[in-house]
Amino acid sequence: MMRADRFAVTIIRLCCGLVVALPATLAAQEIDPDPRFWLEAGVYLPEAETEIGLFEPDRSRGTLISLEDQLGFETDASSIDVTLGAKIDDRFFTEASVFALRRSTEVTLDDAIEVEDVVYPVGAQVKSDFETDVFRLSFGYRFVKKDNWELAAMVGAHLTDFAFRVVGEASVGTEQRTEVESGRTVLAPLPVVGLQAKYRPAKWLELRARGDVFDIEVGAYDGRLVNLEASATAAITGNLAAGVAFRTTDYRVRVNANRYAANLDYSFDGLRLFLRLSL
Repeated sequence: MMRADRFAVTIIRLCCGLVVALPATLAAQEIDPDPRFWLEAGVYLPEAETEIGLFEPDRSRGTLISLEDQLGFETDASSIDVTLGAKIDDRFFTEASVFALRRSTEVTLDDAIEVEDVVYPVGAQVKSDFETDVFRLSFGYRFVKKDNWELAAMVGAHLTDFAFRVVGEASVGTEQRTEVESGRTVLAPLPVVGLQAKYRPAKWLELRARGDVFDIEVGAYDGRLVNLEASATAAITGNLAAGVAFRTTDYRVRVNANRYAANLDYSFDGLRLFLRLSL
C-alpha cells in the first residue's frame, strides 16, 4: 500500500474512533470559536468525471476524450488534504489549503483517440495518467460577527496544475510506432470570490458553509470555477476537533495558446474527513 493510502486509512480509523468516543466528551468540551491559528489535516474521498481534449493550435487535430468512458479511469480517488489558517485581526483572516488527485489506467481502446497530432487507433494498448494539484489561497473579512454565528466575504485564487499523459501504440503522420507518449501540463490560475457562513448551535459543534465562484477570460485562458463545501466539526478536547465535510468542485478551462489548444471539463465531489488543531 502506498504511503498516502496508509495515511488516509489511518486518518479514517482515527476519525471513526473519535466519533465513537464523542458522546462521553462533548458535554465538557467547547470548540474554539475564534482561534489565532488552525490546522486541518485529513483525507478527501471524491468521485471524479473528466473530459479533456488536446488539439493543434487551429483545432484541426485532436479529439475530446472522456477519461472514465474511453480510457477506463476509475471515478473514485483519494487524497491527503491539508488546510492552514490564521486570524489577522478580529475581522480579517487568511486560509490556504492543498490536495492532489492521482489517477492512472491501462486499457485497450474501443474508440480511436487523437491527442494533438498523435492518433491512438482502435485496439491500441495505452497507459494514461491524469494528475491534479490544487492549491487554494483566500483572504476573508467577517462583516457579521456574533456570539454563535458569523458571515464573511472572501477573495482569493484556486491554482490548479493539470497533467495528462498517454503512452501506447500510435501513428504520427504516416509513421506507425509502438510506444508514443503525448500529453500536456496545464496550469489554471483562477481567481475566485466567495462567501462563508459559520454557526455554532452548541458550544461543542460548529457548522460551516462556503462557496467560491468565478468566470474569467484573460489572454489565452478562459476559465470557470464553482466550489461549494459544507462541514460539521465537533470538539474533542480544548483545541482538537474532528470534522466531516462534503465538497463539490467543477472546472471548465479553455486554452488557445500558440503551440496547442486545450479543453478541460473536470468535476469532483465527495466526503472530506479531517482533524482540526486550534491554537
